[in-house]
Amino acid sequence: MAEFVELSGEQLPKLMEKLKQFLPDALSIFYTADNTVRGRLTLEDVHFYVNVWPNPTCVVLLSPAQSGQLHNYRTTVDVWSENCEEVISFFRHSSILDWSEPVFFRVQHVSDPDLKAVLASMEEKKGRYNCVERHVYVHDSSPLERTSLPEGYALLDRLSADHAKTVGHQYTAWGVEPSQAVRYFQQCSAHLPSSGVCAQNGQLVSYAALHHTSALGSVVTDPQHQRKGLGTVVVTDVCRKIRADGQTPYVYVNPDNVGSAGLYKKCGFEYKIKAFRVRYVPEK
Repeated sequence: MAEFVELSGEQLPKLMEKLKQFLPDALSIFYTADNTVRGRLTLEDVHFYVNVWPNPTCVVLLSPAQSGQLHNYRTTVDVWSENCEEVISFFRHSSILDWSEPVFFRVQHVSDPDLKAVLASMEEKKGRYNCVERHVYVHDSSPLERTSLPEGYALLDRLSADHAKTVGHQYTAWGVEPSQAVRYFQQCSAHLPSSGVCAQNGQLVSYAALHHTSALGSVVTDPQHQRKGLGTVVVTDVCRKIRADGQTPYVYVNPDNVGSAGLYKKCGFEYKIKAFRVRYVPEK
């Protein structure tokens, strides 16, 4: 297998032209490239690799933990390919990945047999892994009408650094350290759209924050303030901001989380494809 080559910033617009033909499969890589072209991320924060250039059939996005200014809380690998065999070959033979450290993989729109083959390629690395299914919901571009707030609440223009600290401390995915999540969401909220609702005492009680891939990453409403429509308010508000920013809102949803799926459908999202998240941990 020929080794993958890393792209420069000047090559990213051409990459986006290619990936635009394969949305929503390539959403995370496409919008991370867009955020890099816009200067929100640097090529120290994220790295783009392709199997061939200028017409790649496999693209890998590597977002290293604690690299550049992003302070990502985990090493994340997003993979898009026209052929699953290329994904399997990448996992087996590429020298890009450091298999001595935990890695979080995201692979989208693969069949069950292909997924088994991908996981089998990880088993060869003698580590442990767990795989979970997620559903990708994309906003359907329907008009976004403003949702009125109940009395006693205020809608924020964006999340401040202090608000993002709250987001980070409440973020529980994959057992991430709160301090790492705080730095990550502070960086994302400084450059990407966000939304929040405060109670009369100034407490942040509902919010929507984005990942560096522009996916909705953390949407939470304080249990004491639920059943008041606040989740609908912040999701609708952040979607309006994302669209004004020239991007399309999308989110990964646990298929067992009926409440979240219902919220996003209510706000104009449609289910598009399955995605699989795999966390690999090497044997010590």
